[in-house]
Amino acid sequence: MILYRPVGLAELRLVARSGFREFPPRLPGQPIIYPVLTIGYARQVARDWNARDEASGFAGFVLRFEIDDAFASRYEVRTVGGDTHRELWIPAEDLSELNRKIVGRIAVLEAHAGPRFAGSIDPGTSLPADLEIPPGEGDRPGGGPAGAADGGRVDSYLPPPGIRPDEEAVERELRNLQGLLEEARFESGWHAFSDEESFDIALRWRDKLEEAIEAWRRLLPDR
Repeated sequence: MILYRPVGLAELRLVARSGFREFPPRLPGQPIIYPVLTIGYARQVARDWNARDEASGFAGFVLRFEIDDAFASRYEVRTVGGDTHRELWIPAEDLSELNRKIVGRIAVLEAHAGPRFAGSIDPGTSLPADLEIPPGEGDRPGGGPAGAADGGRVDSYLPPPGIRPDEEAVERELRNLQGLLEEARFESGWHAFSDEESFDIALRWRDKLEEAIEAWRRLLPDR
């Protein structure tokens, strides 16, 4: 089954860290992941919502991926607006299995940058120009996904020990972390009246992102 998912800049970076093989863990209070069935619907969300949303980095990206048909048949297709607004509702607890059922890699089809987007996008790949390619992944970025669902794992965002990156690299990493922090702040506020465990996870994720940002800022002169 071919599916599409519109994402903002922060989620795109997390997908990239997995080598475009996995979607990151859902945040507390996100019980469903709902990829959509048509590229038109995904494009509409990426262009009209993500590209105007600060938490999305003022950019939206249309991702395409294929999953096993037998796995897809276990879940309900819901129409949430017009006839073209169809989504496959998959519980968050099944995300790991969903990732295992992805055939090949997740493709980035389109990028939609809003007027307030601060970066640049490669027109040939539809990827942010500053998206780095870690060693061993060929022409696609890799690494391990991070998120709040595991209690706030952000080790990969800390400055590399014993290495002092140049100022441009530090500024780029800070922009990435700020995008994630905006999402974390939204989630921790959203769950202020939710169950205590979910709220604590969201707060820990936010606090660790703030710690990582401060560590990167210390690498800049006069900061």
